[in-house]
Amino acid sequence: MDDKSKEELIREVNLLRQELKSLQACKEKAQEAEDELKKNREYIQFLFNYVPNAVFSVDAHCIVTSWNKKAEEITGYPAQEVVGKTCTVFAEEPCNDRCGLFSNNNGKPIIKSRACKIRRKDGKMITISKNAELLVDKDGQMVGGIEIFEDITAGKETEFALHCLNKNLEMQVQQRMAEVSNMNKVLLAEVSAREKMQKDIQDANERLVRILDETISALAFAVEKRDPYTSGHQRRVEQLVAALAKEMKFNEEQFAAVTTAAIIHDIGKIYIPAEILSKPSSLTVFEYNLITVHPQVGYDIIKNIEFPWPVADIILQHHERLNGSGYPNKLKGEEILFEANVLIVADVVEAMSSHRPYRPALGIDKALDEITCKKGILYHPKVVDACIDLFMRHGFQFIDAH
Repeated sequence: MDDKSKEELIREVNLLRQELKSLQACKEKAQEAEDELKKNREYIQFLFNYVPNAVFSVDAHCIVTSWNKKAEEITGYPAQEVVGKTCTVFAEEPCNDRCGLFSNNNGKPIIKSRACKIRRKDGKMITISKNAELLVDKDGQMVGGIEIFEDITAGKETEFALHCLNKNLEMQVQQRMAEVSNMNKVLLAEVSAREKMQKDIQDANERLVRILDETISALAFAVEKRDPYTSGHQRRVEQLVAALAKEMKFNEEQFAAVTTAAIIHDIGKIYIPAEILSKPSSLTVFEYNLITVHPQVGYDIIKNIEFPWPVADIILQHHERLNGSGYPNKLKGEEILFEANVLIVADVVEAMSSHRPYRPALGIDKALDEITCKKGILYHPKVVDACIDLFMRHGFQFIDAH
C-alpha cells in the first residue's frame, strides 16, 4: 500500500470515528428525551390517581382506555373488567346522541354537569353527576374523550351545586393532563429530527412548568371550595408571603419555594371531612387531632413531585413553633426552615384577620398584637419585624382573591 492510500485510509477512519461520536451524542440526547417523557408520564399518573373524583377516558370508538381508583370505588367495577370494553358497560340508560362522541357537533364541552343513572356491579342503582370533554390530536382531530363523575345519590341540592363547581375545576385539570399526553406523542414523533430535538424538549419543559403552575392553582382552589369559610385563605397567605419575601430580599429560589408552598400549604385538608372544616363550634379532641394531620398529609401528597425547592418540607412545617409547641413534629428553633417561618407568620396573620365558622374576624390589629407578643417564643423575630414593618410602614393590604 502506497503512502497516498494509507493517508486516505486514515482519513476515512477518522471520519468514521467522528460519525460514531455524533451518533453516540444523538443516542444520549434521545435517552434524555425518553427519561423526561417517562417522568412526565409518572407525574400524570400521580395526578390521575390523586384526583378526588372518578375519571375515565375512551378512544374514538368509545372503548375505555383508562379507569382510575375512584371510578372503581363508585361503580364496583375494577379496571380490568372495564378497560377494553365500551363505556356503556355500566350505563343504565343509553347515552345515544347526548354522548357527543356520536354527534356531528363536536363543540366543547360536550357534557357539562349532567346527572344520570348507572348500575353498580352489585346491582345497586346510583345517580352520578358528570362532566365530559373531547380529546383531540395535534391536527385537531378527535381521538377520544375524558369523563369525570361523582356519586350524588345521597347529596343535597346545595351540596350538588358546590360539587358542580368542583367538577368544572377538575375538568380543567384533566384537560391539562390530556394536553401533556398529546404533547408527549408529538415529542416522540419528532425525536428523530436531531437538529430540532433540543428546541422541542426545551419548549415541552416550559409548557410543563406552565401546566404545573395551573394544576397547583386548580388543586388549591379545589381545597378551598370544600371549606367556604376559608375560601381564598391560601391565596391571601401567598400574597403576604410574597410581600414578606420581597421585603426580606429573598433570592429567586427562596421566593419560588415559599410562594409555591404558600398557595398549596393546606392541600392536606382535602382528606379532612368538610363538616369538620366548616364546624361552627369548638372541635372535639378527635376532630382537632384529625386537623393536625393535614401538614403531614400535604407533605405526603407533594413529596413525590420533583420541585427544585423544598416545597414539601415547608408545607410539613407550617404549623411548627419556635418553642416546640407546634405540630406535627414539635420542631424547635433552627430545626424549622427559615422559609417555613415566613409561611407560619403569614398563615397566623391571615387566619386571625379573617372570619372563621367558630368566630368572627379578629382584625389585623389583633393579629399583629399576637405575633408581636409572642415574637421569639412562637414566631421568628426577623419575620415578625418584617411583617409589622410591611403593614405599619408600607400599608400592606390583602387583595380579595375572588
